[in-house]
Amino acid sequence: MRFQNKLKLYLFSRSQINLITTHTNLVGNLSTRHMTLSMIDFQTLQSFHVTGKPGPTPKIKPVNTNGATHVSLGFAACGGNFTDSLGAALGCFAVNVGIATVLHAEISTTNYSCN
Repeated sequence: MRFQNKLKLYLFSRSQINLITTHTNLVGNLSTRHMTLSMIDFQTLQSFHVTGKPGPTPKIKPVNTNGATHVSLGFAACGGNFTDSLGAALGCFAVNVGIATVLHAEISTTNYSCN
C-alpha cells in the first residue's frame, strides 16, 4: 500500500482531552477580544464552553433598491442589495410582486428591504 506506515494516528487520553478543554475554556473566557461573526467560530467556542463576546454589528445600509413594472399596470418586481459601511456586499433580494402599479412595486421594495 502506498501510505502504509506513513500515517500517524494521535490518540489522546480522556485526561489529556479534559486538560485541553479546561485550558481553552479558561483562556477563552478570560479574553477581552471580540469573536468574529462566523458560525463556525461560534460553534467551536461553544464546544469548549467559551462564552463568546460578539463584536459590534456592522452598519447596514440598503443600496440601489428599486421597483419596476413593464407597463403602468403590469407584471412588477422589486429588488435591492445591501452593503456594510465599507461597501462590502452583505446580501440582496429580488421579488416578483405580480400584477401591480409602479407605486405598488416601489412600496413593496421598501417593505421587503425592512424585513
